[in-house]
Amino acid sequence: MFINVKSEYSFLSSLIKIDDYIDEGIRRKSDYLAISDINTTRGLNKFYNKCIKNNIKPILGAEFISKEQSYIIYAKNEKGVKRLYELDYQFASSSEIIFQKNEPDLILILGDGKLRYRLNKDNNIEDIKSLDKTFNNNFYMGYNSYDQSSLNFNFYKVLKRGDYKGIVTDEKNFLYESDLSAFINLSAIKENRTVNSLRKYNSLIMNRCLGRSGDGEKFEQNQLQLINSIDIDLSKNISKKPIYPFLSAGITDDQQLEKIAKLGLNKRLSGNIGAEYLNRLTYELQVIKNLEFSSYFLIVWDIVKFAKKENIYVGPGRGSAAGSLVSYCMGITDIDPVKNNLLFERFLNPKRANMPDIDLDFEDSSRNEIVDYVVQHYGKDHVCKIGTISRFLAKSVFRDVAKVNGVSKDKIDFMSKLFNSNLSISENLKTNNKLQKEILVDTILTNLIDICIKIEGLPRQSSIHAAGVIISPKNILNYTSLTDNNVSLLEAYELEEMGLLKIDILSLSNLTFIHKIVDEIRFKEPDFDIRKIPLNDQNTFDLLSSAKTLGIFQLESEGMRETLKIIKPQSFEEIAIALALYRPGPKDSISLYNKKKKEFVNRNAVDEVLKDTYGIIIYQEQIMLLSNVIAGYDYSQADILRRAISKKNGEQLLSIEKDFIKRGMSNGYKEEFVVSTYEEIKKFANYGFNKAHAFGYAKVAYQMAYLKANYPLIFSAEIFFNTYKSDKKKMLLSELKQEGIKVVHPNLLYSCQEINVDVGCLHMGFNLIESIGPETSSAIIFNRHKIKNPNDLVELISVVLQPSNVNATQIKNLVHAGCFDYLKKERRTVELNLLKLMETDMINMMDFGGSFDIIERSEYPIEELSRLEFESLGSNIKYDLFEKNLKGFIEKFKMRITTIDKVLEYKATGKFNCLVKVESLKVINTTKGEPMCFINGYSESKCGITVFPGTYQKYLDIIKNCENKYLVMNLKISKEDVILDLIY
Repeated sequence: MFINVKSEYSFLSSLIKIDDYIDEGIRRKSDYLAISDINTTRGLNKFYNKCIKNNIKPILGAEFISKEQSYIIYAKNEKGVKRLYELDYQFASSSEIIFQKNEPDLILILGDGKLRYRLNKDNNIEDIKSLDKTFNNNFYMGYNSYDQSSLNFNFYKVLKRGDYKGIVTDEKNFLYESDLSAFINLSAIKENRTVNSLRKYNSLIMNRCLGRSGDGEKFEQNQLQLINSIDIDLSKNISKKPIYPFLSAGITDDQQLEKIAKLGLNKRLSGNIGAEYLNRLTYELQVIKNLEFSSYFLIVWDIVKFAKKENIYVGPGRGSAAGSLVSYCMGITDIDPVKNNLLFERFLNPKRANMPDIDLDFEDSSRNEIVDYVVQHYGKDHVCKIGTISRFLAKSVFRDVAKVNGVSKDKIDFMSKLFNSNLSISENLKTNNKLQKEILVDTILTNLIDICIKIEGLPRQSSIHAAGVIISPKNILNYTSLTDNNVSLLEAYELEEMGLLKIDILSLSNLTFIHKIVDEIRFKEPDFDIRKIPLNDQNTFDLLSSAKTLGIFQLESEGMRETLKIIKPQSFEEIAIALALYRPGPKDSISLYNKKKKEFVNRNAVDEVLKDTYGIIIYQEQIMLLSNVIAGYDYSQADILRRAISKKNGEQLLSIEKDFIKRGMSNGYKEEFVVSTYEEIKKFANYGFNKAHAFGYAKVAYQMAYLKANYPLIFSAEIFFNTYKSDKKKMLLSELKQEGIKVVHPNLLYSCQEINVDVGCLHMGFNLIESIGPETSSAIIFNRHKIKNPNDLVELISVVLQPSNVNATQIKNLVHAGCFDYLKKERRTVELNLLKLMETDMINMMDFGGSFDIIERSEYPIEELSRLEFESLGSNIKYDLFEKNLKGFIEKFKMRITTIDKVLEYKATGKFNCLVKVESLKVINTTKGEPMCFINGYSESKCGITVFPGTYQKYLDIIKNCENKYLVMNLKISKEDVILDLIY
């Protein structure tokens, strides 16, 4: 076998997937396999593990191209692997390879490049002699057996003289000759060239096939010597457990954890510690100690403690971690697991012994501060971010392959829409008849699909894990190399398999939002504490039941608002239930939940477990509780059962079912009852939601709902300022109007930088205005205090605007946002005169007593005023044409006219007269050749309207000229469709 093999991790340069390569090695009965990817060690760990699993000796290397010279470097042992990682990291930072004076753990093959070719002219190159000395007997000269040039022939003669050891380094990039076309396509994608432009190199490229031997027997003894000198055992590199490095002398991590947890429990319960809490804490601490995870909890606690000390808001808990009393006592989570019947074993199962997984939510504005703390506190050499790899998926690989083969863009766009990237290409073909038909009738596409299947799954590019951070007990380079910005080359699962500690430090903008509102409230209520708000506030439940939840975490989508209207939450627990139900699958049980809520009767052991959800299995923890009550499983066994059912392992399921029924009957339950209970468990196992997670996120949602219900002005000001989507702003404005909250446009004399809360209204701030940043707005606020006559345009320019460095574009935006409306002049007049004054020599005018005569102009048309206001402010405050037109059409037609949004909000169906602003339309032909169209418009929010052929012909003259016009339409509205019936 060859040693210079490039794997999939030589991005876009190799078709060889590691799994396929090892399968081929098994087929060939190879004693060893080698990889040496280009400028990376990314694939070494996966390759090593797969080789060891299949009793194949792994030869681990990498090829670095530094200063026009190739260095193919192999590790002799595990120390050599670490040196490879160090060299890789060095190369990532500097694009150079610098060796130490002595490299006893590495093997070097000098590949193509300046140094090797100079050897043809001069056998005594000092650089090469130095390398020979550095690597002692582990230095080789690479030889390309396919190169037919005279230069290569001369080099071969140099090697035959025996001054240096030669070794064949033919590069291999694909496994089989049948892969040639796919490899050429991959190369074309990489180089952004067409496949046809590369076909002339077919014969040369074919040499890169692993099946082509070339003159591989040359220097065979040298290759055997190289192989035999390698002995790598990376099992020594497995980290057994995390290590918390900040313990006091003589204190173990177990002792420290117990001390902190017990102090925390005492604080949480104000000293009133019952037996249930104490027993639960003792049990959890013993499990954590047995699994050697105490340091893990201490590290997480340390990070959370830092955040709270720095007044950075921390989420109440996400995932299963809220099921741990230890986490609650340490302040890592903020949900009482005993009170809320959350199970520790759902989080940490002593019979599975997996590393805990505590995900932490922090304010998004402070996440980097948390990461910086971890790096500084635990050491840069011990902390890194986590790399991820994006691979070719069905849709993307088709687009790339089709493009380099000259398929038209229209055809590519059309075909791409038929692919589902959640499925493989083969699965797409099996499940999508339309896709299958399109490919079968086009031989070009048929051939391309075969190529796509071979490229599918290859790495495309690398990126950074959104949240994950690794903390290592030893230098991180013992386990993986890094990019120049401290991102691991290995993916999260590989690092976790080595026993390294992964912590997800997540950012949640809603926590920043809550923090800002709380700070505003504390100006008037200094003792306000969001953690101490009552969880039974009726204002909050009224708001949730009416689904006025725009801006509230997890609860603002249209579907979720409909769910809230059905459930009408009257407790904190019901918010969690709404979150758990509003998902694919469980959605079907929303109406059932509401029905059972009215008629539920607690009759038996199953009902007792499910009483909080009225007899419906909603949570994973309920499955575990049922398994405990009916079949007598302990919670660890129950968690294993839950996971097994979710994975649908046929043989295992049969065994579990028999065992469950047998145990249930031995506990005194009738067979029919046990069987029906098991069937319910099986039915809901895939849908069951993590209750701990639901409660954690329900708490964030409740806190925001509480703030909106009890501090609506402050909440609305903050949400409006932080909303950038115009549609959402319109919906917010509509909601504010319904609540009787007035929104006032900016005023040059009174506005603040952001939104200012006044009695019963919100004053918009300068920072909301297009092109007016914080620096300009603060300058305006500072300079306006010097003005004596706010109605004098000359003074406004000379005292406020020019000293604030306001330019012409900013003046226009200030005018159209309404900042000068207090002057009681048309906006067009103010704009014209301010711009004219901007061009005037203000110093001379004022020094010599010059005057300025205001030029009066008639106002812009109202449509133009509306457009300019929207462009400058992102919403319409004064010139809301839709509302104005709605009132006008109601007066004109003397009938009830509503909006599509209102109809859908109240879940009404039938025919309604609605006002629509038409924005665009698309005309198509039906299969019968009849024209019809789709109207895209606005009716309080974005809407789409279907116009069938008959209606289209009837109103053709109106429809073809309706863009950017307001029309009153009679529409047939259902949950699925909005269909035009007539136009008034």
